[in-house]
Amino acid sequence: MSIVIFTGPSLNPKEAEKQLDAHYLPPVKQGDLYRAVRLFKPRCVGIIDGYFSQVPAIWHKEILWALSNGIKIFGAASMGALRAAELDGYGMQGVGDIYTAYRQGSFPPYSDDFENDDEVAVIHGPAELDYKALSEPLVNIRATLAAANRHGVIDTATRDYLVGLVKNRFYPDRNFNNMLVDASENGSDHDLLSKLEQWIGLNKVDLKHRDALLLVREITNADGKPATFCNKRFECTTLWDRAIQEINILPAESSPVLDELRLLGEQYFELRDSVLDELINEMDSNGHVLSDSAMPDSWFAIPMRQRQLISYREAAPSHWLTGKMMARIAKGGDLDILESRANDKQQKLVGRSVSASDLTDLELLQLMDWYFEQQLKVEMPDSIDEYAAQLGGLEVESFYNLVLREYYYLHPDT
Repeated sequence: MSIVIFTGPSLNPKEAEKQLDAHYLPPVKQGDLYRAVRLFKPRCVGIIDGYFSQVPAIWHKEILWALSNGIKIFGAASMGALRAAELDGYGMQGVGDIYTAYRQGSFPPYSDDFENDDEVAVIHGPAELDYKALSEPLVNIRATLAAANRHGVIDTATRDYLVGLVKNRFYPDRNFNNMLVDASENGSDHDLLSKLEQWIGLNKVDLKHRDALLLVREITNADGKPATFCNKRFECTTLWDRAIQEINILPAESSPVLDELRLLGEQYFELRDSVLDELINEMDSNGHVLSDSAMPDSWFAIPMRQRQLISYREAAPSHWLTGKMMARIAKGGDLDILESRANDKQQKLVGRSVSASDLTDLELLQLMDWYFEQQLKVEMPDSIDEYAAQLGGLEVESFYNLVLREYYYLHPDT
């Protein structure tokens, strides 16, 4: 599998994977594309959803770098449409009406400028809730009201007036209900608003979803065709070099490949300590070792080498550490093995509900006993929470789900 698609509220990965076999990753943020290219080596990448306020948005330079490496990049619906409108001159391929509107600077039939990123902005739930949208993007409201106008439900003046009311609200507060409330409070005809509300309930246009599906179909049709990059030379600036030094190769804490590594138990910890030890060798004795003044007297009875190792194990950022570990595995040639197993597991568990929250306390205990005693051949740790935290800061619930997936993978008839 060598297709990566970043999606979330615009298109549920479970829906998308029925049409196209790909790596479906969470909404993209800065560094994610670089990580995905390094880890999955895709020939095509689709960018649908992306973060832009809580964390740095995907960097244009990342996309240019991927394009210069012969990777086809498609964008649609949300962040993808924005970036495609900005970079289609360099080979990024935009898909759908929203991309076209950003490219042209207008959203027919409306006459106002279409250029702000908040046109597609929404708030949404976490991955556990399938990124469910908790607000309505302005672009969907535009499309719905335009359709209502075409069908004679509202006139053109009302259409434009309602869009103006929605634009005046902060994007997390945008939805059809608030739009109708605002219109009513500003004196709009009650019967007209009631008629419109009923019509919207049956005919709401989800333009972002439609464009996202179009992107998936476009990638399906374009897969295998050569990519084009208009600027044949990618400029490796000092800023770019500094940025990629700070980017962890690993795409996310929940990376399937990292999860396979975590399941190895002692091998994971040996690799972690080896990476830490290598770092210590490259630094002088005062590097980032925790201050001796903050340590109890018993600390000084531990040899310096071991003190350094303990310090780094506790203080090294988990995202940095896992990235270094994955780089070591890739260099050693074992990355393909882990990725192959992760892909096989993902395919065999498609359609199967895997949630440790459905298990009783006794069933969880039996699951942990199976994993530690039978799989790893070690004693079960006293604290599962602490053990999970040592796996790169994993939450205990995520660890339970990780082990449960492994059990179902090895026992498909269970």
